[in-house]
Parts: sequence; C-alpha cells; structure tokens
Amino acid sequence: MRMVFYSNSHNVGKRTISQAFALRLAKEGKRVLYVETDYKRPSFAISTGLSHEQKNILRLIEKKKDYDVMDFIANKNDVLMLNNISKTIAEKIQQYPDTFYFLAFPADFHYMQMPEIEQKQEFVQVFLQSLKHTEFDHIIFSVANELSYMLSYPVILEADMLFIVIGNSPIDAIQVKHELDWMKQTNLALPKTHTIVNFVNSNSSLHELENILEQKVALIIPYDNERKEYEWSLKIGSPSVDAAVETLLQKIGVEISIKHEKRSIFARFTS
Repeated sequence: MRMVFYSNSHNVGKRTISQAFALRLAKEGKRVLYVETDYKRPSFAISTGLSHEQKNILRLIEKKKDYDVMDFIANKNDVLMLNNISKTIAEKIQQYPDTFYFLAFPADFHYMQMPEIEQKQEFVQVFLQSLKHTEFDHIIFSVANELSYMLSYPVILEADMLFIVIGNSPIDAIQVKHELDWMKQTNLALPKTHTIVNFVNSNSSLHELENILEQKVALIIPYDNERKEYEWSLKIGSPSVDAAVETLLQKIGVEISIKHEKRSIFARFTS
C-alpha cells in the first residue's frame, strides 16, 4: 500500500507522525519503505541518524531515468557498514528493525545541490513506476508542503491513501480546504483522505475545524511535552505519538499487536 503524508504548513508534526507510522509497521515485521521527497526541508537523516552517501534519493535524481531504484534504498545495516559512521550514531540506529528501509536525502545535503530536471513529467513517471515494482508491503511518502513541486501532487495522485496533517489552527484548516477544493476541481481521482489535527489542547475547538474542513477529522493528537526529549535521543515518535499512530492504523484496517493499553482521550477517531 502506498500512503502519503502531506501538510501545507511547516512544523505541524508531519515528519514525526509519518516516521512513527512507518516505524510501527516495520515493527510488525512488514517491509516498509519511507520516502522523503522534500528537498528544501529534508529532515529524515538528521532526525533518525539514518544517512547513506550513495544510497539516497539525491543520487537517484542525478541518474534521472536509467537506474534500478533498489540501488538507492537502504536500511540500518547499510549505514552500519559505512567506514565513517560514529560510534554514537551506530548505537542509536540499532533500535530500527531490519525491515525499515528509507529513500531520503543524505545528512549533508543542501537544497542548492538539487540537480535541474528538464523532463519533469518523465522523471516522475519513471520514479513512481520503479517504486511500484519493488517488494515492499508499504511505501510511506513524506512530500513537500508545496503541491507545485514535481514529487508532491503527482505522488498524491498515485497513492492509495492520503493523510493531511494540520496544526490546531483555523488558518491551517482554511488552507487545506482550499487545496482540497482545488484538487477536486481537476477532476482527477484523489486517494481516500484522512485529516489529522496535531497539537490539540484543552482550548481547541474540533467542531470549528470540522466546520471549516466540511469533513470529520480522522484523528486528533495532543501536544506532546515529551517529544523533544525523544527527538534529542534520535528516537522516532514518543509514547503519546505511538499510541495515536496505533489508533490510526486500526482505523484504516491494518492489523497490529497493541502495545499501549492506556491511551490519551485525545488520541481517538471521531465517528
């Protein structure tokens, strides 16, 4: 299954939630590929410690169309084989399952290094077709905030499911509503869409956000005071985020072994 996480705003938790989602599936023994396509704000390598000099999406983009996508996909074992990996990073990344794969920008990447793609449509078609022929149970995309980017909207259209992450803000909701309306006007079939509201607190008005969106919010996640601590330790998610992700997986029909018996009342699905 191909699932896309998208947000039209920065710093609303798309990275954290999408990575926790992918990791949870990998912990179930599923072969999971996490694909990062946002070249202006790449964060996977920095936030996880998983980075490879040759097996990354930049090297794939440089090839343009004549490549085997599996040559650029890595997991923790590929990273551990690098000569220049530090002992600290090596210890940190041991936490990831062997079934957790990634296709992301390397840690030292700067957006000015991004090569110019002249035949964008052809590149996107080849890229998506290459991924279709891989043997992963799930492919999780984290796409750029800008729908105009070549690996944002086209990736969304090819997905089986779309998760839109917004903050606890009416402005975010209004912007998402406008974008969804625009996408519907294109007459192109959109994947099944779920909206996730992050950073919810006691002053939040879920009803108002749903009125703006003109749809039920799929999942709400409370502001997580512990998240920074886990981030500093290069750990994906947190107990609160992980519990919310399990709720999300159950909602979309993915069977998992529940590890969190106590859940926040905020981490729930609306009916």
